[in-house]
Amino acid sequence: MRNPLRLQELLREYGDFVLWRGLSDLYFVNHPDLVRHVLSQGAEHFSKQTLDYRVLSQYLGDGLATSDGELWAKQRRLIQPFFGHKNLARFDQGINALTSYLVDEWAELPREEIVWLDRDMRRLTLRTAGVTMLGLDIEPHIDELNRIVDVVNRQPRDLKARMT
Repeated sequence: MRNPLRLQELLREYGDFVLWRGLSDLYFVNHPDLVRHVLSQGAEHFSKQTLDYRVLSQYLGDGLATSDGELWAKQRRLIQPFFGHKNLARFDQGINALTSYLVDEWAELPREEIVWLDRDMRRLTLRTAGVTMLGLDIEPHIDELNRIVDVVNRQPRDLKARMT
């Protein structure tokens, strides 16, 4: 999809569950109840056995994000307590600090400077995940992680890109 904003148009036109036919069929889910069903309640009916996930698992291993079936269920049960309300509340300070740091960086840019929101938000997301889940600032590794995410996010028809 060359124009990511087109997804918003598709969802408005066709609803909260859209099938995009291409080299690989993609399903876009845009309702919290449907997302919950896909990610947890109905997980046994969905597979991550796709080219994207195979490439991603080469870098990340068989973790929660890339695994399927019983391995995924076991990992999810292990990590679930981490996402309880008490644990999430203690992350506020770190998340707010990292977000404020990014906003301050933007404020210091010259007015004509282009802000690449996708890049900056990905960096923020990766740093937040590092601080909250690992207790580490992974800033020194952000560029490498971004390259990995870029490879995985390339157009599905660009198969050669996934093999680099």
